[in-house]
Amino acid sequence: MVKNRQKAKRKGSKEKNKTFVQKNNWFLPVIILIITFVVFSPALKNGFTNWDDDLYVTNNSLIKNVPLSNLGKFGENVAGNFHPLTMLSLALDYRLFEMDPFYFHLVNILFHLLNTLLVFVLIKKLTKGNLFVVFFTAIFFAIHPMHVESVVWISERKDVLYAFFFLTGLLFYHQYILKKKIVWLMISFLTFVLSVLSKSAAVVFPVVLFLIDYFEKRKINLKSIAEKLPFLAVSIWIGLVAIGTQSQSSALGEFAGYSLFERITIAAYGFITYVIKFAVPFKLSSFHPYPDGKLPVTYILALIVTVLFLIYVIIKFKKQRELFFGTVFYLVTIALVLQLFPVGDALIAERYTYIPYIGLAMVYLIYTQKTIQKRPFGNLKYVVLGILAVQLIFFANVTYLRTKVWKDSESLWTDVIGKYPYFAEAYINRGHFYRSENNYQEAIQNYNKAIELDDNRALAFYNRGKAFFDTGQFDKALTDMNKAIELEPDFPEAYSNRGSIYAMKNEYLLAIADFDKAIEMKPGNTEILANRTLAHFYAGNTEKALEDATAFLKKFPDDADMHNVGGLCYRRLGKDNEALAEFTRAIQLAPQQGAYYQNRSYLLNRMGDNLSALNDINMAKQLGINVDENYVASLKN
Repeated sequence: MVKNRQKAKRKGSKEKNKTFVQKNNWFLPVIILIITFVVFSPALKNGFTNWDDDLYVTNNSLIKNVPLSNLGKFGENVAGNFHPLTMLSLALDYRLFEMDPFYFHLVNILFHLLNTLLVFVLIKKLTKGNLFVVFFTAIFFAIHPMHVESVVWISERKDVLYAFFFLTGLLFYHQYILKKKIVWLMISFLTFVLSVLSKSAAVVFPVVLFLIDYFEKRKINLKSIAEKLPFLAVSIWIGLVAIGTQSQSSALGEFAGYSLFERITIAAYGFITYVIKFAVPFKLSSFHPYPDGKLPVTYILALIVTVLFLIYVIIKFKKQRELFFGTVFYLVTIALVLQLFPVGDALIAERYTYIPYIGLAMVYLIYTQKTIQKRPFGNLKYVVLGILAVQLIFFANVTYLRTKVWKDSESLWTDVIGKYPYFAEAYINRGHFYRSENNYQEAIQNYNKAIELDDNRALAFYNRGKAFFDTGQFDKALTDMNKAIELEPDFPEAYSNRGSIYAMKNEYLLAIADFDKAIEMKPGNTEILANRTLAHFYAGNTEKALEDATAFLKKFPDDADMHNVGGLCYRRLGKDNEALAEFTRAIQLAPQQGAYYQNRSYLLNRMGDNLSALNDINMAKQLGINVDENYVASLKN
């Protein structure tokens, strides 16, 4: 009894000596979440950009038309990626909020807040409640400027979504280690599957599980290996699917003439650059292109530093578990995007640090804490804490400002140009924005600059040609499309647009030849099919035009314009009843289109129904169509 009283006294004394924060752990994550929301709040005023947002959301029929129950359809190739769960989440956003960017941004931010909370809980479990490391690791993750891209870019829904399931899976696995109940391992596997279906980067999850085993001093034996075999099987399967999907597009990138050794130095440069930008985030940009010209000598230095650092970490394998765990966590989760095997055209990408920086932050803060606890550094702990505070204030300020860079395509690409004025792609994309705003002068100037920087880019000529087309400069547009096709013979959009130019010049046979070529390269493209339909019609190939219109309407049965074209074809072929049905359907779908009433009026007149023809032509007139008054008079008489 005496011993129990003494234990109770000691326990009570410890509780009494605890600070407010130690007694109220909930207080810390609440502070972090409030700060994070405030820092990212400017993103709620942002719109969509022309960097993949069109492919993922604004021009994506997948999220607009496919029923949410048709899960298999969401596994289609989108921008060279396989991420069905991400596409499903964007489709759900569209069903709930349509095209309001506010809600797309809000959902991204909410996932980021959840991820921040998961990081807080995970680090708390791994460090056995070390609140110093827990707090600062979580807030570093939450407001780090390198994470802006993952949160405020709508197309990066895949980052915040895969991270949510990735971190949840790690927590369940840690619970499995503690409780030794198979149900926790099964739930961890389920969340891992959801993670890889959100983004294939999650395939490294099984390796991270081994790292947690190591950190918790769990033996690596047949049992621990066998329990991870299902995870490894899914990783291999998803990896193969992702490679197959990316190989169908330009997502895998090109080796750009770099040798294997140069690729290794590029990977080392990325490894070190991400570490440096973790401590001092500088020259932030939504796109970091490869250097203009040969690789600088700094890439060799980066390789030397990387090798020496990794050797040091391996030497400390047993004695400094925190260093090994955090460093290898960083290395494993970022290894696939270090451009040893190039993915895309970027040298580095800030979004790639979203998960990896958790490992770096943990190491940094564990050793910061150890440093201030040692003499004589202990006396300088307030200085160190002051430095951390300044660092966090700096991070919060930069992140707040970076969220505004993503306001629209103009601000986004202007920022890139400010960092990399030699990067032609940025001028092309900014030209897209100006063209979408009907500011053709600015658009053409940007395309001119892109061509001046790189006259071998088919895309620059193609887009300038489209701007010339929009402004009625068909000869200039034709010259640019010819150049685009010369530079890139397998460019279906260039053939399609050249076909449109020929059609505007009334050279329908040349137009049809180009549309045929484009469809051969890109079968199933309904936009090209629609253009060929019109070309056939105006060339007098009525039956072929009707054939194309019918094929189009099988995919899009509610397209009013194509029903109208079908009506014109049937009317020309003398099939009046079929023509009447098509015109009527077009009017039902788009009752404000006066031209449809005019076309039906002419048909009804021919069919002898003058009264109905008169009603239709009057409706066309009310809707703004200039009608032939002599025709109206003839109907009245």
